[in-house]
Amino acid sequence: MLICKTRIEGYKVALQKHEIEINEDYIVHSTISNNEGTKVFNYFMDLPNPPDGIFSILHRNAVEMMRTALIRGIKIPDEVALVMICLLNILSHLSLFLIIFRQK
Repeated sequence: MLICKTRIEGYKVALQKHEIEINEDYIVHSTISNNEGTKVFNYFMDLPNPPDGIFSILHRNAVEMMRTALIRGIKIPDEVALVMICLLNILSHLSLFLIIFRQK
């Protein structure tokens, strides 16, 4: 998907602009299949140096990540931040510790 590639390139450009090393372990390509958000969240949290934040292009995966964090006892945003792009207006009305960017 072109939009996904564009967002990943934007992420890399932002890191380079601020002279932050790109860690390829922090770039994961996923699908919209069931439990994909859980798999990706567990992958990140099980790394020797897990990230302090996760950016999800897919809102479904981000919601699954929130559920997985709750199950694992990982506090959002205290232990890991979640950021997502969302096309669903309803999520902005929920009281979540989640940064949401609405795309038009």
